[in-house]
Amino acid sequence: IGPEGAEALAETLKDNKSVELINLSRNYIGRDGTKALADALKVNQSVRQIDFQDSDIDVVGAKELAEALKINKSVKDINVTSNKIGPEGAEAFAEAVEINQSLKTIYLSSNGIGTKGAEALAYALRTNKSVELINLSRNYIGRDGTKALADALKVNQSVRQIDFQDSDIDVVGAKELAE
Repeated sequence: IGPEGAEALAETLKDNKSVELINLSRNYIGRDGTKALADALKVNQSVRQIDFQDSDIDVVGAKELAEALKINKSVKDINVTSNKIGPEGAEAFAEAVEINQSLKTIYLSSNGIGTKGAEALAYALRTNKSVELINLSRNYIGRDGTKALADALKVNQSVRQIDFQDSDIDVVGAKELAE
């Protein structure tokens, strides 16, 4: 649907009280479409699930979504797999995770969040009590990111599943997670 279609959908979502799932995977909504949808999510309280997998979301779009998640309390599941949010976008999501206590699942796979993004998310998970599943696969978080997440999981009581597939975790990182 591209950015224009996303902007049109966003206008409808501002007043809609029944839509619970938005799946725009592979629709390449880009920066403008993401901003419009994020603005709609600031007022919409019916949407429970968002799937923006492979939708051409960059760090600016990630920051817009994160700002919306700081306000929105209805979204439980968000999937932004295979976008380009990078470490800065992950940091923005981490800030939202610190504030938002309604999110249950977060898919950030294949976003190049790196060690810096993993460390930010780890910090947020220390205080968040709602996230149950977080997918960080294919992000190459490395030893330091793994250690930060392992330390966070020692105090976090809500996370039940965490996916580290193909995330550059070495033996030291695996031992940290096992402790």
